[in-house]
Formats: sequence, C-alpha cells, structure tokens
Amino acid sequence: MQSTEKTFRYTYILKNLGVVYLIFLALGFWLTFYFDGDVVFLFILIGVGVALIVIFLTTSVVISDEEITTRTLLGEKSLKWSEVDRISSERSSIKLMNRDGDTTLRVNSRLDGYAQIFSLLYQKRGDLFEYRVHNPFSRSVISNIITLIIQLFFGVVSVINLVFLILNKEYSMSQIIFVGLGVFITYSLSNWFFSPQNLTINSNSLTIKYFYKNISCSKDEIASISFWKGQAIMGLKNKKVIKFSVSGFVQSGFVVYYVLKRWHPEAILN
Repeated sequence: MQSTEKTFRYTYILKNLGVVYLIFLALGFWLTFYFDGDVVFLFILIGVGVALIVIFLTTSVVISDEEITTRTLLGEKSLKWSEVDRISSERSSIKLMNRDGDTTLRVNSRLDGYAQIFSLLYQKRGDLFEYRVHNPFSRSVISNIITLIIQLFFGVVSVINLVFLILNKEYSMSQIIFVGLGVFITYSLSNWFFSPQNLTINSNSLTIKYFYKNISCSKDEIASISFWKGQAIMGLKNKKVIKFSVSGFVQSGFVVYYVLKRWHPEAILN
C-alpha cells in the first residue's frame, strides 16, 4: 500500500512574519534618521528580516502513515508513530518525545494547518491524549503573579489619575490615557479573575476550579461539549450550559480538546 504524506509549512509569510518585519524596518529607518544617516542599523535589521524569512521557508512538518518528521534549516528529525511516548504543549508549540527522551520534535502553532496536525496526531496515536497523563490543565502560577502585579500597579495609577481629573479642572493628555488604560486593566483583571484556574478530569467526572468556586460534573451529566474561539461550551442533560475559557491554560487548547474527546467521545460536537 502506498504511503500518503501531508506537508505543513509557513506558507503565509505576511501573516506569520509581516508585522514583525515591518516593525524591524520602521525601527531601522528611525535609527538611521536618529544617528544622522548611519545605515548600519538599517542593514542589520533588514538582514535579520531576511534570515527570519529563510527560517520560515525552510521549516516544515511532514506526516505520513509511518512517521512524523520536522525539517528546519539545521536538518530534520523523525519519529515513527510507534516510537512516540508522550506529547506535551506550551501554548505556542507542541513537543513529541520518544521513550528515552533523546529525540524531541517541536511543532509551532503558527504553522498553516496546525489544527489538522492535531487531528492527524489524534488519528495516529489517540492514546497520547489520555486524561491521566495531562491532568490537571492549569494556568501558570508565575504568569498569574506577574499579571496580578502589573495590572494592579496600572490600576492604582489609573485611579490616582482619575481622582486628579475629578479634583482639578486642568488635566493632561497622559492623565486621560492612564484613565483609559485603567478601564482596560479593570476589564482584563475581571476577565482573569472569572476565568478557570485549572481543569481536572477524573474517570467519571471533571472539576473546573475558579478563585471563588469549583464546578464539578459527572460524566453521565454531560450531554455535549463544543469549542468556540478558545472557549469550551458544555451542555448538561438538565439543559444547563457551562462555559469556560481554555485559552489561558499553559497547555494548548487543542490538547484540552482532544483529551476531552478521548475521555468522552460521545459528547464532542466539533
């Protein structure tokens, strides 16, 4: 039987690199002007942009019936499906490792067709998505602390500026900007507070933990699970609907999806 292959690349250079490259060029032109026409900085940044394009064009992932292969400017690495021992994710990429840990394949989330890569992984090795291996799905503690400190700092500064605006008739543009920033920070902080901190899956139930409450559902209670724009929508048999974000977890939302699909295949709608 002839083996079929699918190749995934960064085909949309502008989508993946365009904004970064334009920033590089803008910075280069500004530095050239700032340093009285010295074009060294401009050429350096253009060189960096060209190097990034070369890296993008030479990077690909090839999936066949027998193995998965990653190709970069530095060479290629392959793992047969039977050799893959575990899969892990860190939002922007996934890692496939063999049993000895001496071979690791990295797949970046910005590859075109990234969702299809996960679909093929699930078809070839659905056992890699067992809930026992991935429990619990959680937010980074360090990220939580940094987010809280930064947002509280800007929130306090914005409140102080708002008080000055109320007490004084004269105000500066920077004060108005900080008040606007305060509104955005308040929204972000509330969104962060009301998002789940971890998701734990057991053999017959799952628990969604927030700062202020826990929600537990038995497997038999769940009628459907669908995903839309980083949010899981869980319909219960009593007609109640539970929505929670999966985009804030350290693990990729695709891993969350396929672990739940493996755990409760009858409930997954998409």
